[in-house]
Amino acid sequence: MKRGTLLFVLILLLTIGIVSADEGISFTEINSSTILYPGDLGQYTLLLKNDGAHELKLQIQAEPYVGLPSSDFDYVFVEPSYVELQGHEETEVVVSLKLKENVVRQKRYKTYVTAEALNLEGISTTYDLQVFAMPPQSAISATLSESAERVGPGGDLSIDVHLKNNLAQNLNNVDVYVSSDIFEDQQTIELFKGQEKDLEYVFTIPRSAAPQEYSFNVRLYYQDELSGSVTGSFIVDENLNVSEYTEVASGFLYETRTTTISNNGNSVISDFYDQDPGIFESWFTSYSVEPSYDNDLGQPTWTFTLTP
Repeated sequence: MKRGTLLFVLILLLTIGIVSADEGISFTEINSSTILYPGDLGQYTLLLKNDGAHELKLQIQAEPYVGLPSSDFDYVFVEPSYVELQGHEETEVVVSLKLKENVVRQKRYKTYVTAEALNLEGISTTYDLQVFAMPPQSAISATLSESAERVGPGGDLSIDVHLKNNLAQNLNNVDVYVSSDIFEDQQTIELFKGQEKDLEYVFTIPRSAAPQEYSFNVRLYYQDELSGSVTGSFIVDENLNVSEYTEVASGFLYETRTTTISNNGNSVISDFYDQDPGIFESWFTSYSVEPSYDNDLGQPTWTFTLTP
């Protein structure tokens, strides 16, 4: 009797051991997007499988310290956070995670998710997650905080540029170039780690600048590499300004009239000039430049085109 009892207990223990060995859960990665710019959203898609034969009620959760000041992550969300899986059943789990914007770039950061059975003791698993913080696309951000849209020839164009150092290091000897078809400027500045800085420019537009839209660009070079840029545009207004001046010189039995017509604007102009010397005077009048034609009144008329 005692021998039979011991044998039964031994068989029962072996059976329990076999069942326990078969029970378990596992994560497998399906896909992920984990090379991120800080502040961007990353994602893991995982396959959670019940490796055993028994139904499992599973709770899935992120690392508990995520979101605290000491954590590198703003958050890690798990969906779903609770599932029930029959034996050998599997389901997808989506993990969304976001790095804090102030983390050090070009570094890998780790966290994890866990799955634990609520109805069977001792069944749990952990899956490690990691993301890589990319360096900024531009070492320096450049934006136009203010820029005039229109300006007259001879007027002043104001351009205000806002700069930000996106790197966690000081940038010495940053060359800043501002240029367009009608002006240019160059200076060298320094930007401290994370510093923001405003640059103000005033350019006097040439009086002869053609009335049209112009583009300009701001380029920043650090260690001879383009590290940031921004472009803008402005319009030079048309200025029609034509002046006429006549100088008279008289002598014995003659008079000389010299007429000067000037284009003081910024556009090419086409115009005419006519003269009425009178019938008697016309018999004795000569011109340094022959008239283009006589108008309806018989007056000599000159046509011309003047550039600025």
